[in-house]
Amino acid sequence: MPLNTLAQQNTETAPVSLAAKIAAEQDANSDFNNRSWIGIGAGVAAIGCVATLAGYGIGSALSPDTPSALDFMISLPRDEEMIGCCVGFTVGTLVPFIGIYSYPAHPPAERLVGKSTEYVEHYTAAYSKRTRYLRTRSAMVGCGATGGGVMLLGGLLSNLFPDSP
Repeated sequence: MPLNTLAQQNTETAPVSLAAKIAAEQDANSDFNNRSWIGIGAGVAAIGCVATLAGYGIGSALSPDTPSALDFMISLPRDEEMIGCCVGFTVGTLVPFIGIYSYPAHPPAERLVGKSTEYVEHYTAAYSKRTRYLRTRSAMVGCGATGGGVMLLGGLLSNLFPDSP
């Protein structure tokens, strides 16, 4: 194929792809429900907290009853408990975020009626990409805010009740 023919095809398709991308991103922004995805992110943080506690319990059950060298000074969690907490938190937060990221986004079909095949392809790709970005960002905000709040609450409670087990 001659070079000038290829260049002519690219200039003909560029306005269609650009128009589809702009329209898709605007539609994705207007269709997106930010509050619900922030709430889902908060739920992910709650799942992570529960999974952390479960990991701590499993690690405690697996840890030997022999005291560590520092037990006479301060009560430190044993390695098995720490590993259980880390694995529980990682699984409890990573798996839901994989689901959030991979959840498909489909643009409303009525917006694509009467459009060319090329426009539909570019529009769908741009709409999905923008929606995936917005979902993931909002869920991370909800997860971070809830996780930070839980950590602050835990720190506050541990300072208020220092002798609690």
